[in-house]
Amino acid sequence: MKRVGIVGVFHETNSFSEHGTDRESFRPRWYLGEEFTTAFAGSRTVGGGFLDGNAEHGVESVPLFGAYATPSGQITASTFADILSAIRTTLEPTAPELDGILLELHGDMDVELVSDPEETITALVRELVGTLPIVAVLDFHTNMSRPRLAQADLLVGYRENPHIDTYDRGREAAAHLARLLRGEAAPARAHRGLAIVAPPVAQRTTIEPFATITARARQLAAHPAVWSVNVHGGYAYLDASYTGIGFTAFADAGSGELADSIVAELSTLTTTLAPTLVKEYPSPESAVATALEGAGVCAIVDTGDNINGGSPGDTTWLAHAARTYAPARFLTTICDPTAIEQLRDVPIGESAAVSIGGWAGESAGAPLVGTATVVGRSAGVFVNEGPMATGATIDMGAACWVRLDNIDIVLQQRASQPNDPQMFLHLGIDPRGYDAVMLKGAAAVRAGWAPYVDGFVDAGTRGETDSVLDRLPYTAFERGPRAH
Repeated sequence: MKRVGIVGVFHETNSFSEHGTDRESFRPRWYLGEEFTTAFAGSRTVGGGFLDGNAEHGVESVPLFGAYATPSGQITASTFADILSAIRTTLEPTAPELDGILLELHGDMDVELVSDPEETITALVRELVGTLPIVAVLDFHTNMSRPRLAQADLLVGYRENPHIDTYDRGREAAAHLARLLRGEAAPARAHRGLAIVAPPVAQRTTIEPFATITARARQLAAHPAVWSVNVHGGYAYLDASYTGIGFTAFADAGSGELADSIVAELSTLTTTLAPTLVKEYPSPESAVATALEGAGVCAIVDTGDNINGGSPGDTTWLAHAARTYAPARFLTTICDPTAIEQLRDVPIGESAAVSIGGWAGESAGAPLVGTATVVGRSAGVFVNEGPMATGATIDMGAACWVRLDNIDIVLQQRASQPNDPQMFLHLGIDPRGYDAVMLKGAAAVRAGWAPYVDGFVDAGTRGETDSVLDRLPYTAFERGPRAH
């Protein structure tokens, strides 16, 4: 039986965040050996797809190491050194017994004093395994305006945004690796890139322009000589020289011209459709007013505080606007460990003066000040039941459900994006009982929340994931087309 090592290092780094990412940020999801299996087996994640895909092809999985952290600011050099050390420590002695590697990366990791840390990771893996085949899975938001990650024999990118296909991509990668293990030649690779970025909420693959772009990519991938066609949508909050949209195609050895024609066509198509990426985003006040105009429950998407984009989860712009619309009732989350500690000894049903949110910086807005009633508490641990990362356990630390005027708030000890309604349901909160829910996110929240709400409004809130990109202080990213 062939044996395949599994390594995962996953972090989406926000260059505009003032809050760095250290070793403690990775601690809850730092997996050695079989800890990886325990974390991902049976889940609809890339890791779950790796494990199931290997089993389907009669390949033994050898989990080695995984490090995962919630998106945030730049990773410290010492933390990255720990990650590289863990890869070397787990992979080096095992490499002679392996036949291939499955690698999970995000595509937007940033480390202090390192120009491209994911290149460093793939180079290390290549150094340790020699000529063994390496297949890597990347997030849809990978920045690929310039060629990267050439040490991998094949790349597989998410196809969907929201990312409801992570498990499928893990299985796909395992299937490709199985072909290589059977002796098929490594495929030819082609790349094109565009220094064009858009906020995540404009990158949904169910709306234009990415609906057309990804549909065409699927058509091109149907050619019998093609292994993989990837639309790398880019991530606007990594300020790097390779920030922007990219396209990679892999075709049978000797079919390099076919692969090149595919990425050339996708690049031309995207250039033509790029103007549709420019969208208008209403102010917090306008977003709240719009949300209350229709019947049923509306989700207001707090795009400036998109936790899965690296923001701290503490902005208050929407909440301040919502307080002026009493008696309409609103539901939201705010990450504020200090507020949780202040309310720790307040019995359920009783009230206390509190200051909530607005702690991370000027772009977060002013704190919410008032008398809050404690309605409920939990350990902050729940399991996703929606279509994204189904079965994955989420740990947001201590959670406290409070009521401040006409707003119910789930206070989080650790910022966790409310992609799955279980974040509220596990506390006994029924989101359908409110006039609007204010969700700190972007495209991803739509996957799990569509059955619970009657519509969405994307708010142009300020924050570290500002959807109005002209308000962000880019220095390394230079707009303009890129050659391959």
